[in-house]
Amino acid sequence: MGWVDRGAHGNPRIHDLRHSFAVRRLILWHEQGIDVDQAMLTLSTYLGHAKISNTYWYLTGVPELMALAAVSSSASSTQRRLTMNNQKVF
Repeated sequence: MGWVDRGAHGNPRIHDLRHSFAVRRLILWHEQGIDVDQAMLTLSTYLGHAKISNTYWYLTGVPELMALAAVSSSASSTQRRLTMNNQKVF
């Protein structure tokens, strides 16, 4: 199948496919401009996680998603400051 082991398991596992799916879905949502916080419950349900915090782990446990979350958070923070400044002017 051409699978590549990305962990310390010796061989790729079916769980690795699930992990890749979740990570790729989150990256795609980010690229499409979809509100990841809103879509996260859907992904959590699909993956069968009992707690949504188990799904949010992907945002902190995967370097690519951590970088996207940081950029997104920074942009949101800037937008909030701009909005607050506009409200103060008027």
